[in-house]
Amino acid sequence: MLYKLEIENFLCFRERQVIDLTASKTAALDEAHFASIFSGAAVKAPKTVFIYGANASGKSTVVKAMSLLAYFVTNSYDDRNAAGIICQPFASSDMLEKPVRLAVEFGDVMNPSLEIDPKGTHSNVTYGAWRYELELIRTNPKTVWVHMESLRQKPNGAGKWKRVFERNGGSLQGSKAFPLNNHTREIEKIPAVSSVISTLAWFEHKASKALANAAQGIFSNTFLDKFDNDSPFLKYCLEFYQANPEALKSLNQEIQRLDVGIRQMSIFSGSTDSDGPFATFEHSGLDSPILWMMESQGTRSFVRSFPRIYAALQAGGVAIMDELDQSLHLNLLTEILHWFHSSAENPDDAQLWATCHSAPLMDDLLKEEIIFCEKDSHGCAQAYCLKEIQGVRRNERFSKKYLGGVYGGIPNIG
Repeated sequence: MLYKLEIENFLCFRERQVIDLTASKTAALDEAHFASIFSGAAVKAPKTVFIYGANASGKSTVVKAMSLLAYFVTNSYDDRNAAGIICQPFASSDMLEKPVRLAVEFGDVMNPSLEIDPKGTHSNVTYGAWRYELELIRTNPKTVWVHMESLRQKPNGAGKWKRVFERNGGSLQGSKAFPLNNHTREIEKIPAVSSVISTLAWFEHKASKALANAAQGIFSNTFLDKFDNDSPFLKYCLEFYQANPEALKSLNQEIQRLDVGIRQMSIFSGSTDSDGPFATFEHSGLDSPILWMMESQGTRSFVRSFPRIYAALQAGGVAIMDELDQSLHLNLLTEILHWFHSSAENPDDAQLWATCHSAPLMDDLLKEEIIFCEKDSHGCAQAYCLKEIQGVRRNERFSKKYLGGVYGGIPNIG
């Protein structure tokens, strides 16, 4: 489970931002909303995280940071442009040549290449905390390189961080958990713009391959256009349903239960490969199916969002959803919350991070689940959790106080 994110000199975040989701050990927690950061840990973090703020306040930048880190770890050897996409420093003259710094902390098994049975009962399993850090520098408009990349761990979450690997410029150090012996040739092939993990995974380095596979458990909609009907995102979604009949079955069960009048969505292959798949909807009382472009915006938005959410719940991973509430009714948003809070729907403690504008949804959240973003008159954004605001009680009506400006993170109009 992801429990901490750090962002510095990235897009609208100039100063270091630390989003720490861990709950106080003395807090009276609703157990349905929280899970241990790793198996057996006393420290807990929320299963759902919603990010609020005015337009252009930095909400999407938060989810981009997480999504880009996962993409960099898994794809930067194949996609040499990944580092350039991430390396977008705060646009002031004094920050352009400073490193973009991103870091994330999460809980998982300590030996990344250890094969665990489905119940996690392997006798040698040790769980703990991980910390991945990345620093990128843009030396000129066309040149980006990895200034620093590191991975550390704390077995059982205790003690000091122990190095798994650390890369500084051209120097790379490994560890027992990340052995580099007999990999001299592969190390020499690590590009200055690519991740150690992504590169060595390509060369079948066991620990790197396991770590890259773990990063694929982050399912994000951040990089794909969610609103254009013939966008690559729609094509991805329909192909996903074609390849995953169980996901389509689950989607139709939810549509029948939540959207009045729709019996089911069907996916058909186009007449040519270039056409791609297309979708139709059968409605009660209608003799002919409704085409995708004629279906309600809310239904289409739900169909687009469902694959990432479904995949995260199935894998016990993380769903990262930018503007999850786009055209979705509040009751549907609360139903999605229920999926992540339910032990039946979410047995492996999958997590949801989402940007949102729906203030009434706050009243179904706890203060540890709410992040605010706010930008000042100089274009600098800050991110902070509702739990950090002193005096906030658990029984407050968060939506009313938020709209009243008590917590910040709202637009200044006039």
